[in-house]
Amino acid sequence: LSSFPITGSFSRSAVNNAVGATTQLAGLVTGIGVVITLAFLTPIFAYLPKFALGAIVVSSVVNL
Repeated sequence: LSSFPITGSFSRSAVNNAVGATTQLAGLVTGIGVVITLAFLTPIFAYLPKFALGAIVVSSVVNL
């Protein structure tokens, strides 16, 4: 078996970079925001085409 380690910090880093955050508290707040988004908005994302979701990901990390 093989696996690929993943993490959610890449999306949080993109958000923190965009707003100029520098403290660990900003990472905590962003992490909570990601969890809330995943918990309540996932059903809405289910109806988006995969290329639209890909465009959202690319546009959020293009400045990194």
